[in-house]
Amino acid sequence: MKISPPVLKINLNNIKRNWQQYNKFCNSDVDAVIKANAYSLGAEKIYNTLIDAGCKRFWVATIEEAITLRKVNSKPEIAVLEGIASNNIDLYKKHNLQGVINTPEQLELWKKNQDLSVWIHIDTGMNRLGISHNKAIDVLKDAPKPFGYLSHLASSTELDNPFNKTQVDRFEKIVKQLPKANTSMYNSHGVVGKSFNQKHSIRLGVGLYGIINSEFNLKPVLELSASVTKIDTIEKGEPIGYNSTFVADKKTKIASVNIGYGDGFNVNMSNKGYLYHNKQRFPVLGLVSMDVIMIDITGNNDLKVGDKITIFNSCKYDNKAGIIDVIEMSNICNVSAHNIITNCRGRVIKKYI
Repeated sequence: MKISPPVLKINLNNIKRNWQQYNKFCNSDVDAVIKANAYSLGAEKIYNTLIDAGCKRFWVATIEEAITLRKVNSKPEIAVLEGIASNNIDLYKKHNLQGVINTPEQLELWKKNQDLSVWIHIDTGMNRLGISHNKAIDVLKDAPKPFGYLSHLASSTELDNPFNKTQVDRFEKIVKQLPKANTSMYNSHGVVGKSFNQKHSIRLGVGLYGIINSEFNLKPVLELSASVTKIDTIEKGEPIGYNSTFVADKKTKIASVNIGYGDGFNVNMSNKGYLYHNKQRFPVLGLVSMDVIMIDITGNNDLKVGDKITIFNSCKYDNKAGIIDVIEMSNICNVSAHNIITNCRGRVIKKYI
């Protein structure tokens, strides 16, 4: 009997293929967003994979992430979303990085450092980062010409949400009044929405991993699995887990699986999620613990201690029947798909195939 820790398989060839599918569909540039260590999947590996695929521009959150990638390969463009600051402006220049202007204060700093290539972020309604669309023309009227302008859709996963078009219209109205430069507007889901305009470049994130409701013929990239560590039977009336949130209403065969919230398995899967093995789903019973979850395997005689059981696959369009995919899991947990995969860290072993 062998017990293996949780393993996340990452298919690099399918990452490359998914980027190429987007690139084939779009006439504009298709950039890659690999912030937060490529959503915890390994930024350096995915950076090299996408360079090989033909990707020429990457977006990260912090300058530290950018410098790490620049040391791996000096050729691609790398833009840093957090924005420039007086204490890091020299690092942007040293490592040939593109900055982002999110505030009037950053704009003034850039005016004193115009040799730095920057994107000006126009907030078209998300109210998070960027210069507000209501003030953009006044704030930017005396600004030098930047490398580009960007904005971000707030509701791109809701493909029919009219606010997507409102944001695009605001963005296009503003950039028409400013010096002509590159434009970047869309993320993975925005490309398949009604507001998509081919002239703006795409910042591709979860689409790289096939985690998107589209018909792009994307391939699954991720498969997370863990091991069965114990099989037992409990009687009617017996509880499972902390706080006894599940009580058996009949004699129940259960299996313990060596994954928990310490490995990024979302606690909202408690008493309502599923795991998968051999074309069968097994309900999660009780509260998710830090290191272990329990599932109902009543009626199943195939599972044995040491067997691998699947937690999720990343793409329902090329799925083995019954496996829960990341989008379904995110819906069960009421979180974003980004949250599900970014939390796969710690003890989870990453295996690149």
